[in-house]
Amino acid sequence: MLEEKNLPDEEILRISLKDPSYFAILVDKYQTPFIRKAIGIVRNKDEAEDIVQEITSVRQLQRESFCFFSIPIQFLKAM
Repeated sequence: MLEEKNLPDEEILRISLKDPSYFAILVDKYQTPFIRKAIGIVRNKDEAEDIVQEITSVRQLQRESFCFFSIPIQFLKAM
């Protein structure tokens, strides 16, 4: 799965529709930046981690709707 990490995020997301294990690539890539951003908002590491975990779970279930994951990715890339 090392080669797949170099694919564009949208391609990984598309592949994850058939093979959900690919979604883990996106989680690994963006979880830490999401947590850092959430800590900056809620000022509590444990709460930030819980929020990001919840969002990740929801996004995995909704990965067929591209915009539900691509918007946060675009936001993080802009930071």
